[in-house]
Amino acid sequence: KPKTRSTVSHQGAARKIPGTAGTKTECRACRQTFYVAESSAALNVTCPTCLSVNEFSMTPEVAATPPFQAPLPDYWTSDRSAGRGSGLVTESPEVTRALQVMLDRTWKDQVTRDRSQTHRLTKFEVVMVHRNENILKWDCYARTRAAIAGKCLGCRPQFAKTSTEIMDDPDGLAFLNRSKLDAGCNELYLFHGTKPSAAEAIC
Repeated sequence: KPKTRSTVSHQGAARKIPGTAGTKTECRACRQTFYVAESSAALNVTCPTCLSVNEFSMTPEVAATPPFQAPLPDYWTSDRSAGRGSGLVTESPEVTRALQVMLDRTWKDQVTRDRSQTHRLTKFEVVMVHRNENILKWDCYARTRAAIAGKCLGCRPQFAKTSTEIMDDPDGLAFLNRSKLDAGCNELYLFHGTKPSAAEAIC
């Protein structure tokens, strides 16, 4: 059953929480708390839990806070003068080869709901790799990553085959070195299946 979108008044309840991923607010419909990245004084924000639209205003101190800007990866082709960024950027042949190695070495030959005995797959072929250079989403991601790193102090590092299985491959190692994954917050590469339209919608 689809959820009903409703609009609720939420005036003056937003506050900046130091060290967290944005401005914390509470949905007046379902009472769930969530963070918003915008820094304008007046906001209409959809609650991620119940989809109610919350209308609220920030305090002048919060509204005047400069927006968080993380350093962009040095291999990006976009810069902040481009506004939101370039969107989808086609990766190099070296990165395509690195992702092929990653797929090959993390492949599990087993029957699943999508891989039956009669239609067995033995391999995926990487045809093309795109990189999302959306600057606004990168800032939000980097802010959340920093908040998680602050909570992970003293935690045991986690390792994934997407890193450990490709370190002995030249293209794989170059890809990992370029990425500079943050082990302090267990930042890892993981595969997530989706359709092209869904992937393009977040760019």
